Amino acid sequence: MAERGEEGGDHLGLGIIKANVKKMVVPFQLSLPHIGWNSVEIGSGKLFEGIPNGSNFYFVHSYAMDIADEKVLVVHTEYGSKIVAYVERDNVFGVQFHPEKSQRFGIKFIENFINVC
Repeated sequence: MAERGEEGGDHLGLGIIKANVKKMVVPFQLSLPHIGWNSVEIGSGKLFEGIPNGSNFYFVHSYAMDIADEKVLVVHTEYGSKIVAYVERDNVFGVQFHPEKSQRFGIKFIENFINVC
């Protein structure tokens, strides 16, 4: 969805969202890939209706989106720094976490997606 991504080399993306996807830089005590449960900081978002702020979702990734588009709704998590966990713009939605592995909140997230679509 981003304009550029550096996973596997420097590549053009779809350009739906003004952003670049870059390898995460984390403190030495944290490992990459980032694997495990993290809470999310929910500002807003259609797919987070009924999901409380601070809910945990399951992540497996080494790259993160650096967003330049102020019109994009963003949900964050913390892993050495604030990273993007979710983006929403109009009818486009993207997640960095794995909703299907994220227990009841993942199920609620998928239910919200089905209802929105």
